[in-house]
Order: sequence, then structure tokens, then C-alpha cells
Amino acid sequence: MNLNHRFPHFLSNSSHILNCDIFTLTKDSYLQVHRGSFGRTQICQQYNLEPRDLQKLDTNILINVPLIDIRQNRFICFSFRRLQSLVQFDRSIFFVPSAYKAIGESFGIRDAAHWERISEAYRQNVKYTYQLYHERFIIQASNNIDTIPYEFRITEINLETVAHQLKLETHDLAHKPIIAVLAHDEDMIGMYLTDNRKRDIFDHTQAELLLEASTKQTAEVRRSISDSVHTLESATGFMLDAVRNELLAFEI
Repeated sequence: MNLNHRFPHFLSNSSHILNCDIFTLTKDSYLQVHRGSFGRTQICQQYNLEPRDLQKLDTNILINVPLIDIRQNRFICFSFRRLQSLVQFDRSIFFVPSAYKAIGESFGIRDAAHWERISEAYRQNVKYTYQLYHERFIIQASNNIDTIPYEFRITEINLETVAHQLKLETHDLAHKPIIAVLAHDEDMIGMYLTDNRKRDIFDHTQAELLLEASTKQTAEVRRSISDSVHTLESATGFMLDAVRNELLAFEI
């Protein structure tokens, strides 16, 4: 793979450029997309952020620290797994790493395919957040719900999005070992009825099962005959001993 062709920009974690796209979800459920990259100074000025606040939303960092940080009367900083957002009183700003830029580090460039999966996970979370917010607070709006401030609404949705993401990951982690077992264990393959695969012409499983059953039955018959022979031998021995004793007594 030619990384220089697919990913023309390689940024360092210490760069003054933030490698991301910005999604803005407004109070009335309008989603705007701004394609990056962006200067860190520009973002700090536009969203009234301190550099230390922006560092918590840095999409150039592969692993982020889960947090909900509050700047009183300004914003709520939400960062958890593949969802990083800045919640204000009338909008929520999501920072999504760009799928078309790789990150350079001292030990080399990160795997491009892995970076694409990370970016897609961010985008799916933003999409889920938008759909859930639109359905719950726009389509199903009521007088009671309207009294809830926007920042609480979107924070609730963010937490539900994270829970949904963890549920999907748990399902995926449980599904992969099952598939691996089904692929390598013959007994489990036989239990996997959904696949309904046709029997191969060289598949002699049924014949093997019949031979196995026949072998077990033959062994059982052999054990039964052996037990009968031993019983007969014992009984015959007792009878011969009794007759011999009678003959000895008769001679006397």
C-alpha cells in the first residue's frame, strides 16, 4: 500500500494543526460539517477554549482519557472512547479524526487501516447521537421535555451513545470466539444448524458414526459373553467340587 498516495498529510502529535473534521449539532437538530485540518489557535479562539481544554479533545491522540470536564458558564468537555465533544448552551461540537490523514510518530506512521477504523467509529457515534437526539427531542418533543436545557439533553444522549458503543463492542468480542470455535471444532460445527451446509461427497461422518456405534455394541456384547463364561466356569467348578467330595465320601 502506498501510504503517501492515500494519506498525503502526516502530522505529528506536537503539531499546531489539529487533524480532524468538526461536526456541529445545534439545538434545533441541525448538523453542520466542517472539514479539516484546523489550526489549534484558530479552534481555541473560535470556541473560547484554553489550550489545556483542547488537549483533552485532541483527535491526534490514539487513546483518550475518559472525562466529563466542566468550565462554569462556558461549556462541558465530554471525552470518552470514540466520542469527543464540546457541549455549549445551544450547540454541541464533535471532533472527528479525518480518515484521509495518518499520524506520524517517532517510531513511524500508524497503521492506515487501523486509523480508518478509528475515524469511522467516531463518525458512527456522531451519527447515532444525531439520530437519537432528533428522534427524542425534536420528533417526540413535548412541553415537559422542552423545559430540559439543551446541555442536559445532549449530555444524556452522549452517555447513551457511549453505552451503545460498549454494548456493540461486547457483542463483537463475544461473537468472534464463537465463530472461531465453530470454524475449528467438529462437534460445534455439527451444532451450527443455521448454516445448513450440504454434505461433501467425501464426508464419511455418517459411516464413521455407524462404525463407532457398532464398535461400542460389539464391545458390550463381548463383555456380556465374557461375564457369562466366567459365571459358567465358577458354577461348573462348584459342581465338580461337590461331585468330587461325594465320590471321596463314597470310597471311604
